[in-house]
Amino acid sequence: MRVPLPRQREAIALIYVIEMLPARHRGWGVGFLAAMGGIGSGAASLLYALVGYLPGGWRALYIIAGISILYIVWLRRVLPETTLFDRHAKSAMKQNIWQPVLEIFRFHRRAMTAIALIAAAFVFQLSATINFMSKYLQETHHYAPQEVSLLFIVAGSIALFGTTTAGRISDHIGRRPTLIAALLLNCAATIAFYNSGGWLLPLAWIISLFSFLQLKS
Repeated sequence: MRVPLPRQREAIALIYVIEMLPARHRGWGVGFLAAMGGIGSGAASLLYALVGYLPGGWRALYIIAGISILYIVWLRRVLPETTLFDRHAKSAMKQNIWQPVLEIFRFHRRAMTAIALIAAAFVFQLSATINFMSKYLQETHHYAPQEVSLLFIVAGSIALFGTTTAGRISDHIGRRPTLIAALLLNCAATIAFYNSGGWLLPLAWIISLFSFLQLKS
């Protein structure tokens, strides 16, 4: 098993949770996975508060993050394959590399097209809104790096409780209504974040992050 790229690692972790847990607990499991990822984001936000004191400034953040990835070398040796994968690997016949794509296109074309369009549209706006949040706070609202970190950590800590909650909700009412509600909530909160100030600003950020983590779960 080779060490994959960051996006691939996230996708493999998601697949692992889905294959490992029974259907009735998968929403909670994916929500818990998103919460753990949020803790990593919180640690990065804490380091950002020290960016003015670190040697090399913001470059030091990348070095520290690179060192933390070394745990994957250990993890790949101790993490077993899921029972579902082992069972499939033993029973499956050798198949063409394109066979899964062809089967999805043949039997789940409408569902996969809808999911692909939703994902493309959401990530399109997410790439801009998430990446420029700290810049917006510092240049428009004159936040210091320490204040940006405090907002991200406090608001993020509150929002993290929503990931497992959202997972539980999706286990009970279904994935589709949870997805639609989270998308609408995220859009409204993001618009409010970039068009408000004062106490509404951190509130909009909490709701935006909460709904984003809901979408991940």
